[in-house]
Amino acid sequence: MTHGVPSDKVVRDHAGFDTHDSCVRAHDVFGVRDAVVVTQDYHLRRALFSCSLAGIDVVGVGVSSTSVHPKQALLWRLREVPASWRAAWDALSGRPAAFPGPAETSVQDALSLAP
Repeated sequence: MTHGVPSDKVVRDHAGFDTHDSCVRAHDVFGVRDAVVVTQDYHLRRALFSCSLAGIDVVGVGVSSTSVHPKQALLWRLREVPASWRAAWDALSGRPAAFPGPAETSVQDALSLAP
């Protein structure tokens, strides 16, 4: 919003506690069927995997993480190993979102052409 995006075009998911939950909720709660995921490069494959398995036709844009301090970048990349294992387990087990919630139209409302 600080870059000019109108606040009525921003939808926040207050229960997307991890990538899996965010993808499942995007599909099941917010009705997202197609999406562009923008995330840091080291996280992109897992985000695409989780969203695809949630039923979203997704493409991704990886943002360079080179501006992150080297130690932090290393820790985040190392974190991806167990996070990827968990994503695989979530997929195999069909884990539902922690807080599924009722269906909402906020994404469709935000995408409407009306000003």
